[in-house]
Amino acid sequence: MLQRALGAATLAALISTAMLPFIRRVALRWGWVAKPRHERWHRRVVTQFGGVAIWAGFIVAAVALGPRTPKFWAVLGGGTALFVLGLLDDFIRIKPYSKVLGQVIVACGLLLAGIRVEIIPWEWVAVLVTIVWFVLLTNAINLLDNMDGLAAGVVAIAACFLAIHGWWGGSAPVLVLSTALAGASIGFLRYNFPPARSFMGDAGSQFLGGTLAAVALMGTWKHTTQLVSVLAIPVLILSVPIFDTVFVTVLRLMNKRRPFQGGTDHISHRLAIMGLTERQVVLSLYGVSLGFGLLSIYCAACRPVTMWVILPLSLIGLLICGAYLAKVKVYQLERLTTDRQAQTSRGQVVIETTLWYKRRIVEVVTDVVLIGVAFVGAHLLRFEGMLSYDLQRLIVQALPVLVVLKITMFYLCGLYRGLWRYASLTDVIAIFKAVSLGSVASAVALVLLWRFIGYSRAVLIIDWLLLFLGVCGTRVAERLLDELITSATVSQRQVVIFGAGDAGELALRKLKQHRLLRPKVVGFVDEDLLKVGQSIHGVPIMGTREQLTELAQVSRIDELIVAVPGLSRQALGEITEQCRLLGIRLRSLSDVLVDE
Repeated sequence: MLQRALGAATLAALISTAMLPFIRRVALRWGWVAKPRHERWHRRVVTQFGGVAIWAGFIVAAVALGPRTPKFWAVLGGGTALFVLGLLDDFIRIKPYSKVLGQVIVACGLLLAGIRVEIIPWEWVAVLVTIVWFVLLTNAINLLDNMDGLAAGVVAIAACFLAIHGWWGGSAPVLVLSTALAGASIGFLRYNFPPARSFMGDAGSQFLGGTLAAVALMGTWKHTTQLVSVLAIPVLILSVPIFDTVFVTVLRLMNKRRPFQGGTDHISHRLAIMGLTERQVVLSLYGVSLGFGLLSIYCAACRPVTMWVILPLSLIGLLICGAYLAKVKVYQLERLTTDRQAQTSRGQVVIETTLWYKRRIVEVVTDVVLIGVAFVGAHLLRFEGMLSYDLQRLIVQALPVLVVLKITMFYLCGLYRGLWRYASLTDVIAIFKAVSLGSVASAVALVLLWRFIGYSRAVLIIDWLLLFLGVCGTRVAERLLDELITSATVSQRQVVIFGAGDAGELALRKLKQHRLLRPKVVGFVDEDLLKVGQSIHGVPIMGTREQLTELAQVSRIDELIVAVPGLSRQALGEITEQCRLLGIRLRSLSDVLVDE
């Protein structure tokens, strides 16, 4: 079985790669090219219909080496139907609701062939979940195809993990179909990885999404019997396209835009706007997809109770990333044109104010999930991963009370008044107070309500520690993401700060918070020789002012910022002359503080 799977992957990749040069020549001859448009990300003329090569490679490999079962043929037929539907859309532009109708018809065909979510006991619910899953994932891959190499690479990674689960569960159709899909996508990536020479079009994206959705429903999870595992494993594997679809849809609806229109507001576009190159964006999302795929393997083997810790933590991570990326301004703000339009009712003002502070809703939801995860995780650690029925009953009994008490303490201690981007030691102290008071209040409540019968004191201590670490982690997550993106960004100018003291540290923080220019601080220079070799926030103190000429020759320095209060006029004049000779721009700390 494994040899057939590897053969299918190899054959699909070879066919897909071999067909693309011919398809590109035909597309160029007939003018089948994608031209740059304002609602699309690409800025070059690129040939279309690369999806034909993906479909052909997959079909040939699957038919040649796959087990010819009824469900197997149903997947091939459904994928081909979506390929034809996408091909028509590439030629004549079908309306979105017409495409969705076609996807629903294909999903119904798969249901008739027996491909559906099998573990849900209520058949009508299973039918609805299957249709929604199929339509959602088909459109998710279509929407994800918004940057060179992104959709094909994510599909290849997801298909590889589906193949692993198929092999683990002993499902030959899933294994062969997944490897063939991965091979066809990898073969196409040779011409689609940034900078792309061929686009897959709707024919390719709809085929990949529909086939991936169908394969994920083909009894891949025979090695697990838990409903949570059955539903969670495919969602984890396909988390990147699902998250992108939900994220874009929610933000478009909030900004009064149609969810199915084209645009440059996807997570990939936002990362690129923040300064990452296209390759960095694509590789980063590959890494996220790979991480969630590995997590799916762990979830398939772990106890069901452990999954109730892993899945909420994954949700928290996605919420934090979503809130962070939502700050990127990709929509033009609509201005009121008349005084009458500016006058709104009190109710409208309340609604708009609530939406304005929607980040607070994310904070509260995150904290509620963290409280539950910390409490369950504390029990798992205390009882070595084994939770009896009585312990689970006690957790369910106490958790609502703990959530109310701890959220109240968080509010009273001011945790919902700060900005995560500027989290500091003061915020850590506030978190310590809030978590500690919440734990004390919880212990008192457990004594008063249930006399603490059955509960463990050690659990409360572990719960306090886990919650404190979790809340601190979420509060510094935004700064961490800023640091990671800034360090990966190709900066237009390199800066050295003169003065490795309090003023220099202030200048460094200000420069790191600059979202537009993204200057790169390469180091400090200081008059104190004893400071040389040390660092501030990871930025080295490279030398003294006398070594500035030597440092400028070794490292390209575009700008020097003077951050030494009370510097004498003579010293400032010498620095100014030195910068003039070296061709380095000179600025003061006050210039940096007022620069936006």
